Amino acid sequence: MAPRRVPTPLASQCLARLVSIIQRLVHKETNLYYKHDEKTNQVVEFVSEEARRAVRKSVCNVLPADLVTDLISELISVDNLSSPHLVLDILVTNRLRRLTFELTKENRRRTVWDREHIVRVNQDDISKCLNTLDGVFREYGGNDGGGTNLLGLEQFFIVDRSQDPDFQGDPINNMLNTNLNVSSRVGDWAGIMLRLCSVSRQLADLAPRLTHVVLPFVSDQILANISAAANLVLFQNVYRSTVTEVGIFSLADGSCRASITHIVLCLNTHANVPNSAVSKLLTAAPQLRVLEFGGSCNTKSLYFQGGDAKRRQEVFNVITELGSRDPTYTNNLVRMLIFREGNKCMDFHSILNHSPSLSDLTMFGWESITVDLGSWISLSRNLVRLELVGIGFNSDVVSVREELFKFDCDLFAEARQLEVLKLAGWGDTSLAVDKLLGHLVELRELYLEDVKVSLHMENKPKQKFIHHLSSLSIFHCSTTDINLIQNLCSTFPMLTDIMISSLYLDDPSRGLPFHFHLPQLDRPNLPRHPVADLKEIGRLQHLQSLYLNVSYQQDLDTESSLLSLLVKMFPRLTRLYLDNFISRRNGALSYTLDRVRTTHRLQSLLKHRNRDISVDLN
Repeated sequence: MAPRRVPTPLASQCLARLVSIIQRLVHKETNLYYKHDEKTNQVVEFVSEEARRAVRKSVCNVLPADLVTDLISELISVDNLSSPHLVLDILVTNRLRRLTFELTKENRRRTVWDREHIVRVNQDDISKCLNTLDGVFREYGGNDGGGTNLLGLEQFFIVDRSQDPDFQGDPINNMLNTNLNVSSRVGDWAGIMLRLCSVSRQLADLAPRLTHVVLPFVSDQILANISAAANLVLFQNVYRSTVTEVGIFSLADGSCRASITHIVLCLNTHANVPNSAVSKLLTAAPQLRVLEFGGSCNTKSLYFQGGDAKRRQEVFNVITELGSRDPTYTNNLVRMLIFREGNKCMDFHSILNHSPSLSDLTMFGWESITVDLGSWISLSRNLVRLELVGIGFNSDVVSVREELFKFDCDLFAEARQLEVLKLAGWGDTSLAVDKLLGHLVELRELYLEDVKVSLHMENKPKQKFIHHLSSLSIFHCSTTDINLIQNLCSTFPMLTDIMISSLYLDDPSRGLPFHFHLPQLDRPNLPRHPVADLKEIGRLQHLQSLYLNVSYQQDLDTESSLLSLLVKMFPRLTRLYLDNFISRRNGALSYTLDRVRTTHRLQSLLKHRNRDISVDLN
């Protein structure tokens, strides 16, 4: 008998009711009017003044500011990011403390033929939203609004949480020079940069408590505007933009220099940030903890950071140069990237002397990574987050070429504070996971990409090894253990998130990079890929999210067996994604229909049994 269904929380029911009422009001034809925008030659719709006043009086002036923020996000999401400027027009007031506008959302209206998992705010709608925000801000003390009330905004976010947002098309253009004359709008037909400059100026002038700002694009003029915010703590842009020394000097000379702690600029090929500008910013902003000049932070692969590695390395170069001039120089930076060229050994004495607070380090190299043993041991004691891209990881005393491919786990004997480790090994790095985690007792997240994965104890008697690792991601790796997935689950029983995609058997007969196998008549038909046993994985008592793109046990090909397994096991699972689970028995059409039908039926049966699990089969 299925357990009793748990009712929806009252707060969620109230929020859903409010969303439904406001949605009907916004889209009611009698509450809308239209104007022609001569600058963009577009017809723009607006909410009538009567409807705006009614919503602000009954909603914005009554509900807490944080709840209005959630209401804005939910309304924009429900409409699938359609006409988001209407929602901003009626709900953004001077009482709002945090405004979060996401440019991407999960496609809630996805059809069988629609392959897009996410939907984006197009270039025209971004321009309308910026124009709406600019008009609302002017009502509360702008240049021509005549208002006297200042904005209560403390955090202003326009974000894109998708992977590799620079390569997703409209409205992103990596070659767009955002420093062009805003009046000409060359390549920017919607006038985004013109309106973004105006919004940034309004934020700096009208929001005295503003501390966090994330904008889609940036330019020298925008940096000059936002540098006037006296309490600014964080500034970041999402899409690749153009910045020169003029914008960096504005930050170094602006009112924000005494309070700013985080500056992350996503730059394109037109950007030019010389060492002199970086040096002045480091010395003028004593509280600066994060300073980055690079590309997108959320990439699908660690390898994608290679294109911006040299530019991000400039911060390390400037610190080394400043340290050579003044041996007593220190800063408060906690994050840094070091780019290793050729076979040069990485030395960390300059970081230890001039950036003693460093806890987040990225090392990128095209070849094997070797480090100075003495300085590395001292640095590793303070590391909390580490990203490594290169072949192997060894000390400078290792000279045998075969040893350079191995990941020396003993080098992490002093890294007791490390919580996040991400590793990409160019297909040649060999790593014994359990041996590594035997040193990293505080590690919570482990990401492995293009690495030869193994367990040090796989051929030895089982020993008691309990580690509190919660997140494990394995992407495009190889192994010699066909039961690696099950062995990992038994070794790390506290896992809450598992992502394993493209795991192959390490076979010398495999042809790279397509992983096909050459025929061998003297060998029987052996499994070509490690197999995932969902019965064993289901024993994990804390597992909440499971993403698999591997081979599965033969007895779980049917929908009923998977349903029974999800009901009886996986006590805390909320998200399940199984790729390569449904076989292509017939054509593409029948496969697509079968996939959608099976997923929907399984989702419905789980809901009937009071299991709140989001399922996606592929």
